[in-house]
Amino acid sequence: MNKVIKDYESMLIKLRRDLHKIPEIGFTEVKTQKYILDFLNQYKDLKVTPIAKTGIKAVLDIGANETVAFRADIDALCIEERNQLDFVSTHKGYMHACGHDGHTAMLMTIAAFLCDNKDKIKQNIVFVFQPAEESTGGATVMIEEGILENPKVDKIFAFHIWPAVEQGKIGIRAGASLAGTTEFNIDISGKSSHGASPQSGIDTIVAAASIIEALQTVVTKNISPLQPAVLNVGKLTAGTARNIVAEEARIEGILRSFDENMHIFMENRIKEIVAGHEKVYGVKAMFSTEVKYSVVYNDVKLVERLNNILDKDVIIENELFMTAEDFSEYQKYVPGVLMLLGAGNEEKGFTNPLHSSSFNFDESIMLLGLETVSKILGMDLEEK
Repeated sequence: MNKVIKDYESMLIKLRRDLHKIPEIGFTEVKTQKYILDFLNQYKDLKVTPIAKTGIKAVLDIGANETVAFRADIDALCIEERNQLDFVSTHKGYMHACGHDGHTAMLMTIAAFLCDNKDKIKQNIVFVFQPAEESTGGATVMIEEGILENPKVDKIFAFHIWPAVEQGKIGIRAGASLAGTTEFNIDISGKSSHGASPQSGIDTIVAAASIIEALQTVVTKNISPLQPAVLNVGKLTAGTARNIVAEEARIEGILRSFDENMHIFMENRIKEIVAGHEKVYGVKAMFSTEVKYSVVYNDVKLVERLNNILDKDVIIENELFMTAEDFSEYQKYVPGVLMLLGAGNEEKGFTNPLHSSSFNFDESIMLLGLETVSKILGMDLEEK
């Protein structure tokens, strides 16, 4: 590890631990935003602007012809933390269980590092601190408010801390890497009655149960087993009391695949199933979608360049993951690569998956992220 990079380790750790204490969910990251702003405003070379409610855009403009963006997601999850740490979450019921505290600490440190070494860069840099990756798609709002303009971004990169990749490695896959996702709801309306007189009601629980059972055939009986696809129902809400026929029910689920047309097919098949159940059970049922993230598709030419400039013993081609990420929204407009920063370490006990209440990682991995950025930018760092 280059000593110039190593000198930023204490900064990385402090920032990560401070952020870990104040987790906030999408578009409510008020404390997080203030913490980042207070830090960035120390650097006079940065033009720092709040954007997208609780997001931040910071620009290091050296008048270059090329502009490179780096993105970090700043939001947390509605999870009660179970870790026993000196810097455990102070916000009950919320936790940085997906590594976003690490992403943000890295990008803050990268901003400091590049300001300290701006004579060694040849590109303008845009630092993208994005809210609401875990919920309503903050990337779209950032783009709508001009994050990729003034200066116009030519390429964009991001890291995601990844326990399924071995610590010390960076997973980079050309083309499709993470799945696209659709979050869907099925709202069912029937007729309430006393449970002792079920003939007077229209039971939405029975209809919902049948719909859920039928949904299991969408993938297993309609899609080739050689084609990756997932349909999962994760939540069913219905009824008010044990002796009342349920008047309302809601089914909530997700679709995942690596093909946009596959999402369209699955949605249409669900609509057909819902329409059939309306007739069979006498209910009214409505299919709707909420958040949609496209497939994370890493630019092939950028991946080829990364394979040429990064250490061969560090880079691996990660497998396809059904996890979704709204970094894909930036990739619709500019070439981009999402790099999976390995965090899996059985020896040190860092084996819990993302979104686990016990998720944690070895903080030294963040230095590898900082070093990788220096290589992406072609910086010539002299040892001190």
